Amino acid sequence: MAEYVLAFDLGTGGSRASLYDKNGECVGSVFEAVRTRYSRSEFHEQRPQSWWDAVALSSRTLLDMAGQVNQVAPQDVVAIAIGGHSLGTVPLDAEGNLLLEWTPIWSDGRGLKQAEEYFHIISYEQWYRRTGGGVPVGNYPLFKVLWLRENHPDLYAKIDKVLGTKDYVNYRMTGRIATDPSSAGSYGLWNLAQAAYDPELADAAEIPLSCFPEVIPSTSVLDGLTPEAASALGLLPGTKVIAGGVDNCCIALGARCFQEGRIAASLGSGSWLGRCGSVPQVNPEIGAFVYPHVVPGAFLSSFGVFSTGTAIRWVKKHMCHNFAETAKRVGRNPYFLMAEEARKSNIGANRLIFNPSMAGPSSSKDNPDIRGAFLGLSLRHTQADIIRATMEGIAMNMRYAFDRLKSLGPTSGPLVLAGEPLSELVRNIYLHVLNTEISTNYKSHAMPALGVAALAEVGIGLWDDFSPLDSINRDVECIDAPDPSCVERYETVYHVFKKSYDAIRLIANAWNDDIELEN
Repeated sequence: MAEYVLAFDLGTGGSRASLYDKNGECVGSVFEAVRTRYSRSEFHEQRPQSWWDAVALSSRTLLDMAGQVNQVAPQDVVAIAIGGHSLGTVPLDAEGNLLLEWTPIWSDGRGLKQAEEYFHIISYEQWYRRTGGGVPVGNYPLFKVLWLRENHPDLYAKIDKVLGTKDYVNYRMTGRIATDPSSAGSYGLWNLAQAAYDPELADAAEIPLSCFPEVIPSTSVLDGLTPEAASALGLLPGTKVIAGGVDNCCIALGARCFQEGRIAASLGSGSWLGRCGSVPQVNPEIGAFVYPHVVPGAFLSSFGVFSTGTAIRWVKKHMCHNFAETAKRVGRNPYFLMAEEARKSNIGANRLIFNPSMAGPSSSKDNPDIRGAFLGLSLRHTQADIIRATMEGIAMNMRYAFDRLKSLGPTSGPLVLAGEPLSELVRNIYLHVLNTEISTNYKSHAMPALGVAALAEVGIGLWDDFSPLDSINRDVECIDAPDPSCVERYETVYHVFKKSYDAIRLIANAWNDDIELEN
C-alpha cells in the first residue's frame, strides 16, 4: 500500500492542504481562504469555525483530486499534521465549546494596556529573558486573556482552556486538547530555559496554568481522527494526527533551517527572518522573538515585519484596479503584472519611500501607534513608482530585521526564501537590499507544508530524522549572489528609509491618544 501524509498550512489567508509521499514529493495541493475582520485598528480577528471549515473543505477537495489523478485512497493517508499561525487566542469552556465566535489572531494587539500594567509586577526585561517574547507585547495571548478579564468578565469566568490556532483544529480532529513547544512558546508564559510554563509569570497575572494545554513534542502522535472529523475531512477514523507546530517553525524546517546558524525567511501576509540555534538568543537589546523550534533541542530566533503581503494587496486593491481586471482577462497573476509595471521605475522609485507598518510596528519597543506611509509623493510620481516603492519598502523593513538577525551570531549558507513564487524584480530587490546570497526555487511556496509534512514523516517513522529535507531543497534551488553596484545604490535608499522611519515614529508620538477622530 502506498503511504501518504496530509499536511495543512493554516496561515492568515487560509488553509493549504498538501499531500506528500514518503519521499517528500508533493502530489497535490488545494487552498481555501479564510476572512480576517478588522473591527478596530488593533483588533484582527478570525472565526475558528472558518479554520475548521477551510481545513475540512481543502482536505476533501484534495483527496477527490488525488484520487482521480494519482489513485490515492483515504486508507493511503497514514498521518495528518498541521502548522498554524501563532499568538492566536481561542477560549473554550469546560465542555470544549467556543466562547467567542471571532477570536484574536497573531497580529491583534489589544492586550497592550494589560501588558504595561503587568510589567509593573514582572519587569519587561525579566519577562523577555524568560520567554523570548520579541513581538509587540500586546499581541501575546497572556495579555489578550487579561484584556478579556477586564472587558468581558462574565466570559472570562467561563474559560477552561485557551488554545492556539492549530491546536483548536487538532482538538476538532481528535477531541484531545494539547499543544507543542513551538506553540506553547508563543503564549507569553513559556520559560525557554526550563522548557515549561513559568508558574511565577502566571501568578503575576493571577491566571491558573491549568488554562493552558499540556505540551507534547511536535512529532508526537496526538491521537486518531474521530469518526465525525474523519467524515468531515474525507478520511478514515483513527488516522493518526501529529501535534504539529507554529507555522514559522514549520516554514523554517521546510526551508532546511534546522541546524546551527542556518537562516530562512518567510514571505507572506506578514513576513519574518529566522536563525536556528542550540540556545535561546534572549538579548533584550536586540529583542528577537525566540521560539522553541519544532526540531528537538533547537530554537528559532526571528524578527518579523507584520504587513508585507497585506501591504502589497492593499496597494493592488486601492491603487491598481487595472491589473486585477487585466489579470482576469488574460489569465495571469496580477502581482506579476504589477511587477512588470514597476520595472518602468528605477531603484529608489524616483525618491518615493514606502513604510509597510500598516498593521503596526514590528518591534516590541516601538510606539504601537506607528503606521505605514508613503513619503515624498509628488505630482511626477506614477503608478509604477508607487508599486516599486511598495516592493522596496517591504524589502527595506526586512533588511532592518535581517541586520538584527545577523547580530545574534554566525550564519551558515544562503538565506532561503520561502513563500509564494516571486517575480524576477522582487527577487532582485531582496537580493540587493539584503546584500546576501539568496536561495529560491520553484517549490518555495510549498516550504510551509513541506515542514509540516516532515513532522508527520518523522512522527510515524517514515523518516528517521529531518535530513531528507537537505536533498529535497538542493535538487531544486537556485542561489543568486548580489551585484555590488546595485547593493551600493540600495544602501543609499536604505539610509533614507531609516530616516523616514524615525519621522513616522515622531508622527505617531505626536498624536493625542485621548482624541478620537470621527470617520
